[in-house]
Amino acid sequence: MLGISSKSGKAFQLQTMKKHNCYYEFKADTHFDLGRQMGPVFKKDTQAGLARSREDNDWKNKRKSSLEYLHYTQDTFPQYIEELNGFAEGADIEFSDLWPMVIGSDLSKEKSEKCTAIITNNGSLIGSTEDFDTCVKDEIYIIKKTIKNHTAFEFYYSYSLGGESISINSNGFVQLTNSLSHTDHQVGIPRNIVSRWLSETSDPEKDFEKLKKLKRASGYSHTLASIKGLVWNIESTAKKATLLKCEIPFVHTNHYLGHLVKHQSEEYKEGVGIGIYERYECASALAKKSMREEKMKELLSDESLGKEKSIFNKRTIARIVIDLKSKTASIWMLREKEDLWLEYILDFI
Repeated sequence: MLGISSKSGKAFQLQTMKKHNCYYEFKADTHFDLGRQMGPVFKKDTQAGLARSREDNDWKNKRKSSLEYLHYTQDTFPQYIEELNGFAEGADIEFSDLWPMVIGSDLSKEKSEKCTAIITNNGSLIGSTEDFDTCVKDEIYIIKKTIKNHTAFEFYYSYSLGGESISINSNGFVQLTNSLSHTDHQVGIPRNIVSRWLSETSDPEKDFEKLKKLKRASGYSHTLASIKGLVWNIESTAKKATLLKCEIPFVHTNHYLGHLVKHQSEEYKEGVGIGIYERYECASALAKKSMREEKMKELLSDESLGKEKSIFNKRTIARIVIDLKSKTASIWMLREKEDLWLEYILDFI
């Protein structure tokens, strides 16, 4: 493909890189506009998700109780409610049906996420698995979205607000979100909303101080890596939060590493949380201070502990390796696994 240089007027070769079929780009001036653009693209998934939700015997109660969380979000993050209103309009559903699906992890005790996050090379090489039920493997996408002058590149679940998985923003920060289970849930700002907000960070320490003051419904682990080489980890419950400046290599799975470990529920340790400690120990043993990208891919492919407990396990639906020095991301998607790893240029950082 040929392009024209604005300086010389001479033709030059444009490098076109293959992208996954599930990759989309969006550009908007407002949050509402962004949602309005995304809604039609993910309408089919959204309608299917709503149909499944309505089959839940507890759906009416979840729909009603979700409204208790709404005013906390509206007061603090009105821009996200605007975005979801735009999405609902574009997807041709009621906001009152979309909202409980967006904050579903705070309305249900079911927890199946089992992601593994790894950071090496002085904070510049980042690897992560995205683990969820494989029934939703066709509802995870790669998107690049821009609102005015802010851009984010991320794994995106259809009919979500985004920012709750793995994201890279134009401020030069990567966020890796890992699920945690704890015992002090309350009605407040849902954790998926908090995660979207942190995915846009330009100052993790400043935002941590804001996070502590929010009335949160629950919490995640947020690992935040800067293009400057600094790495932080925020662990939170509904009422407690800690900030750790991380030593490299750093690994996080789905249990608390800091003093909030006492909030980890016994149910999570013994049931849904199977393999969280084994994956942590395995990744910690394999992660080195200095690694090549191919070695990180090998690490994310480790199946040595079997289908349940391995880093690459039966729930792994996506994997990513981010190199902040070269500003590239290599991605593997279960829904398009025949393409193996495809590379993306992060030139917006």
